This record gives sequence, structure tokens and C-alpha cells, in this order.
Amino acid sequence: MGGWQEEMILTSPDLNEFLFPNGSYKDDGRCDYLDFGTGKQIQIDRQNFMNPPAPLPPSETEGFNNLDVYSNIIGNFPPRASWYVNRPGLEDYLQNILLDKNHPIVTLHGRGGIGKTSLALNLCHTLGKLEKFELVLWLSARDLELLPRGAKEVRRAISDIDSIAKTISRLLDLEDTSKDMLSKVLRDPQIAGYDSILFIFDNFETLDNPKAIQRFLDTHTHLPNKVLITSRERTFKGDYPIEVKGMERNEAMSLLRREAIELQIERLADSEYLENLFEDTNGHPYIMRVLLGEIQKANRRIPLKSLIPKRPDVLGAVFERSFNKLSQAGKWVFLLAGNWRSLVPEIALRVLLELRELDALDGIEECIRFSLVHRNELSDESEAYDVPNLARHFARKKLNGDSDQLMIEEDLRLLQLIGPINTTQVKDVNVADIIDKTLAELERDFSSFSESDYQKRIMLMQELAEYWPTAWVKVAEIRIAKGDDEDTIKYALRKAVEENPEDVEAWKLSANYSKETGDKLGYVTALVYSVEADPSDIKQTSFVAHELASYVDANKREIPAARRGAFLARVRSYFSKSVDTCDATDLSRLAWLYLLEGDEENARKYARMGYQQDSSNNHCLKLMQKLAES
Repeated sequence: MGGWQEEMILTSPDLNEFLFPNGSYKDDGRCDYLDFGTGKQIQIDRQNFMNPPAPLPPSETEGFNNLDVYSNIIGNFPPRASWYVNRPGLEDYLQNILLDKNHPIVTLHGRGGIGKTSLALNLCHTLGKLEKFELVLWLSARDLELLPRGAKEVRRAISDIDSIAKTISRLLDLEDTSKDMLSKVLRDPQIAGYDSILFIFDNFETLDNPKAIQRFLDTHTHLPNKVLITSRERTFKGDYPIEVKGMERNEAMSLLRREAIELQIERLADSEYLENLFEDTNGHPYIMRVLLGEIQKANRRIPLKSLIPKRPDVLGAVFERSFNKLSQAGKWVFLLAGNWRSLVPEIALRVLLELRELDALDGIEECIRFSLVHRNELSDESEAYDVPNLARHFARKKLNGDSDQLMIEEDLRLLQLIGPINTTQVKDVNVADIIDKTLAELERDFSSFSESDYQKRIMLMQELAEYWPTAWVKVAEIRIAKGDDEDTIKYALRKAVEENPEDVEAWKLSANYSKETGDKLGYVTALVYSVEADPSDIKQTSFVAHELASYVDANKREIPAARRGAFLARVRSYFSKSVDTCDATDLSRLAWLYLLEGDEENARKYARMGYQQDSSNNHCLKLMQKLAES
């Protein structure tokens, strides 16, 4: 198969979908793709096929081909970005990590256009004052340049481990261009004639097999050398991660005011407008600059809600690459959270994705690695997730036409049962509150639902119960009230008592159902365990003693002696500890347990005690007569 054909055929990350071009190529670069296995047809942006067949230009941030002296340092790094605004918090943090004697590999990760490269470049130009590294080697894998007018493809300076080795050997004037030589330089900078080297890999995620390259760097990089990586994705656990988020308010205002002056639109972009722009973009520097450019082109103030839809290409440039790398679970998490109006509790994602047979935790971690979702901590230290404003716009766009759109929209309707959780409320909300509210919504007026809706709700409750076991009692109650089949009800009841052995109501529910269905042994067994769950409830213990005694007395021949003895002894042992609070009837029932165990002495003792309390109690009188005749 030719190379051009391989590029035109698309697959999902887990290789369960194969999409082939199906015509309708449009001027904007979009065309139809078809999965012949499922019949699914979607439109995909393939603007790359509109590029003329000529070599791509280099990136503006590609490293120079020769080393030069910058203040007190040697390197090949390009100039700072002209628009760069200092970000003191991030800059100081990054410097401190690079100057320490630990962490040989550091990763700056964050969304496209968030400022990772410009932050790394600014570091290069300040390192000379710190006297930490003698040499800085800048290696760029950038293949997409984010410019205010839009994204454009550029040539990668490095693409794999071999091209990295050749580039470094050329810069260091070494004859050996093999990766073996690269491993030696990573371990010992003296081989190249330097005391310490900082290797910077920009846009690391676009390398061929970045995980393997990162393992190579981790294996061979020894201090005092260090490696700094910029990437949209953090794929390696052996590094020190620094997430680059949106700019702080004062940083963003400095950038926006300077850009407004340069674009000569100060009259259109007053302080209030810029503040709103900052809020709407979460301080994303690239998006803010692009949107100011749109205002300049229109020569009028455009409502913020209309700005982003005018430049869908920008959202694609920032998020498309990361989105396309997500597994099905990752996409499901992102599209659910991105199309929801507030925080999504982790338990909700786990329950909903489990029903789809997807791993929510893997999906969440993927989205966090790509900075597509943010983690928030609730009051009980459980977690909930939200999506930045810009990513929400992208998520809404991606949901339209997605092959799983109908199922995701169905899950969004189920999320409505949980209700909104604002970021300002996170410290006032916990999982118990969320689940109690959700269960109350789920069990409301089940009789009004169609069979299909009922099954969706009860399965959601059942899955929720896997994470919150007390919910099994509600599941069992609803299944009994709905009249579900016996096996399904028994399963729910078994889970209810197994997961909540100290819940008296769970045992009572099981006992009542067993009685209704004629399961005498199940009825008595559940009653005995209800006593164990709460021995302090004398009335329940007395009732159980009566039911147990009646059952044993009527079925002596059928019940094995060992089982009979275990049941009687268990209830009697709890009952006998509470005789001080028993009335005459209770004492007569305790006496019956002793009698059925063959202990006539204690049977007489407690029957007499009951009679002394109430000489008119028929239960005590009959038992004393029975004992007198024996």
C-alpha cells in the first residue's frame, strides 16, 4: 500500500473503526469518510491535502544549525517570542526545578498555544545569569505553527531517535552520529567537552514513538545533564511534570493591552471587554491574541459569544490533535464533561462509563494528561472534573455528528439527575450528598416510566450501588415494588445484605420477600441475621425468637440438628444479655429457645421470671404447664 493511501485511511486509537474517503471534498478541506463495517459516515477536516506538493517551511521556533554564545551560555535556541509576557510564578518554579540536583527529566505540558514553547525559550535567555548549564541544545519537533491568522504546517527538525542523534552530533561536531553516541553524551557531557548540558525537546508529542524516546532519555540521562520537554501530552511517569495553564489575570491584561495597542484597537478593547475576554478564554494566550485580531478585522466590538464560532479552525488547532489521540473511554469522558454545564463527580463518570463497558479512570487520566479536563477536590477529598471554557466550545462541536452522539446525549440526560455542582461549591459538596440526591431522583415515581426508561434507571442505580453499597437496599426495594422477576430480586437482596451486613432494614426486607415467596428457611435465616445486625433492638429480637421457635418446633425432623442448634444459640445468646429490659412475653420467648435447645432448667427459670412479672401472661403459664408435665 502506498504512503498516500496510508495517510488517507483513518483508524480509531483502539483500531475498532476503519474510515475510508467517500467523496464530497469541499473547498474548506472537509470530506466524507465511511466505515464500511458499520455504515457510519462522518465529515473530517483534511486540509493537509490542500497544501501544494512542496517542502514545508521550517518553524519560527526551530533551533539554529550552529552553536552561538548568549551571555554566559552556549546554545542554538531561537529568539524569545516578540509577544511574550513574563509569567513570574511559572518561570521561578521551572528555574528552581532545573537548578536542583534531582529530576533529570522535566516536562512542561498543557494545551496547544498555552505558552509552553515561549516559556521554555524565555528560560533559555535567562539561564546565562544562573550559571547552571554550560550548553543548551534546542531540538524542535514542531509540525504546526500557531499564528494569529491561523495554524500552518511546518517542517519538523527532528522526528525520531536517529534524527535526534544526528542533529546533536552535528551541533557538537562529533563524527559518530549513532544513538549509541547520543546515550554516551546524555550520561557524560565531558565526551562533548562540556561540564553540563540542558537538552530541550519542543513539541515532543509529535515525534515518532515519543514514549520509546522518553524511555531512552530516562535511561541514559545522568546529572548534571538535564532534559526539558514541552508537550501537549504527559505520557511518561518518570519525569517531573509542570502543567502550563492559562495566564494569571495581571499577565493576561498586560498581553491584551499590548496587543490592542499594536493592533490599534484600544478604543474597541476597553478594560471591561478585555476582562471578559480573559474570563471567556481562561487566559489562553494564543486564543486571546486570535480573538483580538478578529476585532481588528471587523473594526468593531464583537460579542464574545460570537467570537469563537467565527474561528473554528483555532479550536481545532488547539484541541484536535489531543482529541484524536484519545481512546474511546477518553473521548467519552471529554464529550460528557465538555457538554455538561458544571462539575462532573468522578463517581458519575465511573458509573456511566461502566454501563458502556468503558474504563472511566483510564479515560479521565488521558484527558488530564492532555489538559482537556481539570481535577477538583470535593469536601470529602473525592474528585470531580470540569472542562475549560474553550474546550467546552470544542466538545460541543465534536459531539455533533459523533458516531456515539445519541448514547452520550442519553448519558447527559442521566447526569441531569445529579444536578449542577458549581466550582464555588466544591468544598460544600461530598459524594454522600451527591448519591443521596441521585438515588432520590432515580426512585421517584417509577410507575410513570416506560419499561425502557425503567431499565435504564434501575441499571444506573445498580451500577451506582457497586460504588456505594448502601444503594443496594434501594435497588432491592424498587425491584420488589416493580414486580421484577424472582432471580433479579434475589440478586439485589443478596447484594443488599452482603454489602450491608449491619443494616437491619436490609435483613428485614430480605426476610419479608422470602416470606411472601414461601421460602421459610430464607425467611428465618434473614431474621436471625437481623438480630446480629442490631442486638439492642429487643422487640425485633423477641419477634425473631418467636418466629424461629415456631419454625423449629414445626420442622424438627426436616432441619439438621447442627443448623437448628446454631440458629437457636445465636438468637438466644443475644436475647439473654437483655433480660433486664424484657417483658413477660419476651421472657417466655427466651424460655422457648432454651427449651428447644434441650435446656429445661433455664427454660423454667425464664418462664418463671416472666410469670413473676405478669401472672396473667398466657405464654408464660402455658410454658410452665408444659415444663411441669415433662
